[in-house]
Amino acid sequence: MVLSGVQEQLQDRLAPLRSWLFPSRAFLELEDRSITLLAGQRSGGSFQAEVLERVPLPAGLCDRGEPLRQEAVGDFIGDLLIERGLNGAHVRACLPAVASQWKLVQWPGGAWPADPEEVLIRRGADSGFSFPIKAAYTREIPLDINLTGGTPTSLVVAVRQSLLEAWIETLAIAGVALDGVEAAQVCGLRALEPLLRQAPASQMLAVLSLQAEASRLLLVRRGLPLYEQAYPADDGLADLAEQVRRCIDFNLQQDSSATSVRLLLHGAKATGAVAEQLGGLLPWSVELLDPVAEGWLRLPPDLEPDDPVAPAGVELLRITGLALAEAAR
Repeated sequence: MVLSGVQEQLQDRLAPLRSWLFPSRAFLELEDRSITLLAGQRSGGSFQAEVLERVPLPAGLCDRGEPLRQEAVGDFIGDLLIERGLNGAHVRACLPAVASQWKLVQWPGGAWPADPEEVLIRRGADSGFSFPIKAAYTREIPLDINLTGGTPTSLVVAVRQSLLEAWIETLAIAGVALDGVEAAQVCGLRALEPLLRQAPASQMLAVLSLQAEASRLLLVRRGLPLYEQAYPADDGLADLAEQVRRCIDFNLQQDSSATSVRLLLHGAKATGAVAEQLGGLLPWSVELLDPVAEGWLRLPPDLEPDDPVAPAGVELLRITGLALAEAAR
């Protein structure tokens, strides 16, 4: 008994030192209606989750990707991390999908610009973003020129400065050590990399996200994102299927070398029954995209299969991509 008490005291004293030497890592997927929390570490070619939970946010705290009541949201996140033993964790966060926009930008003059943001500002509305670049933070990701026909091209991701700063302030209120914030689109593309590497050059990958807020269709070809379109969440399946069919058909007409389509479904409203229904309405089969089934993310060993707070595998694409960025470091 005495020895046990001494060991417990020693562990308590060493806990702050262990947390300083080996800080906890946590990943947050931020959405208007919920927060998804993931913590764990890389294990071989996948990410082993130790904590995985989706917690509903009280109504009215966030809207259209922006935290309206920063103190309340920050306190909510801070309490969640403390309750899960992640107080003081180093955090990377994925912004809501509606918070950011992306475009493929071909740079003029056949060369990479010294100041990409200045080029975008000069283009103004022609840059294709719905808000002025001067009022945004941008990230330019150079793409392989072998995939872009030799033309210097970047994937440019933009988020309004006020919105990004609001989330950074909110996470500061939560008391976390913020290691970075990423766009949902970047996280999703990163998670898709294993499939993109395997995809035939003639295949167009269509990724349909069914979320509570909206549905989004992303088209990818030869590893390059081509097009993204959002649809209202209240569209019926028949209407959604018709809009998706028109979008894919149009893009196939623009690229005659694309001869096949692989349609993948994920998100909070994606189920086997929905995939089967959509498959009956579209000329292509519909597959569920599940990072857990693919082996990219491994669930916590003690997670109960029917645990109501654990999101289904089809809901975990973006946070998987967020965690894989850390695993690759």
